[in-house]
Amino acid sequence: MPEEYFLTLVGPRVAPATRPGASGLPLEDGHTLPFVVDRGWVGPAGTYIEQWSIRDGERILYRHPAKYIEVRGFQSVRRFSDTVRVPLRLEPGIYDITFVVEDYRMGSFAVEAGPLSEHAEAPPAAEPAPAPAAAAAVPEPAPAAAPKPAAAPAPAPKPAAVTVAAPATPAAAYTGEDPAAVRKRVYEEELAKGSDPRVAEARSKSAEIKAKKAMAAAAPAAPAAPAAPAAPPAASSAPPASPAPPASPAPPTAAGPLLPDAPPDGGGMTAADAARVGAMVFQQEVDRGTATPVAEALAKAAEIRVQRGVWWRPDW
Repeated sequence: MPEEYFLTLVGPRVAPATRPGASGLPLEDGHTLPFVVDRGWVGPAGTYIEQWSIRDGERILYRHPAKYIEVRGFQSVRRFSDTVRVPLRLEPGIYDITFVVEDYRMGSFAVEAGPLSEHAEAPPAAEPAPAPAAAAAVPEPAPAAAPKPAAAPAPAPKPAAVTVAAPATPAAAYTGEDPAAVRKRVYEEELAKGSDPRVAEARSKSAEIKAKKAMAAAAPAAPAAPAAPAAPPAASSAPPASPAPPASPAPPTAAGPLLPDAPPDGGGMTAADAARVGAMVFQQEVDRGTATPVAEALAKAAEIRVQRGVWWRPDW
């Protein structure tokens, strides 16, 4: 990946537009309420094309329009915010917000979609208590006579929603692994990839929830009882022809992380050589005066890139 395109994602979050202190994708009647996607970028000063999307695994459910962002440099974090007011059709669950800059995947984090009342405040803040006395003072309207069905007013139409594919349920077949073990394994894998601890924690929690759902769906499933033998057919002069079994379509092959004609290991360096490259990049950044956390992030990213090699797909 070209070095001039490398950016570091800082503090991404999603919150309801009406409650910026909360977190998560707010849902109502199967549609999202207005929400805000906020994030920061650190990297070489310049202008880049950025785009983010909502994904269920590798399925893109919503893609936000691409736009230009301007990054000031390594010494400061430049924050950006998008407000999505068009309702999106989504089911409750865990999704990924993925950021792509100049056609390269720069980072992602997990977010939970659910009713607005379920999204906790972060940090918790006391909300103004409702005024029950004032509400009680308003007299309740007397029940009116029920109109005829033909004269009943039609319900007001909902605002047009963007068509978004619903996530598959369950997301993956249950493999028998304990959900707690799944969470621990995913967390360690994300840390090994160089993910931020907060991102690793969110992804591991998402994997645990999906494993619990798959386990719950697989628990009640019991082997089907053998069908009762059918009555023998009436004797006929010609034996009945047995129908040919329908041909099962071949499952679609998913695109792998490597480009076509790539070597099996992606053409990358060994772990020891990649670690030396990371140490060299870290020292170079420190000599330039880069802040230590940023220098560590740049070094880790360089180590991952050279260990992967040049045969990986840019959006993987």
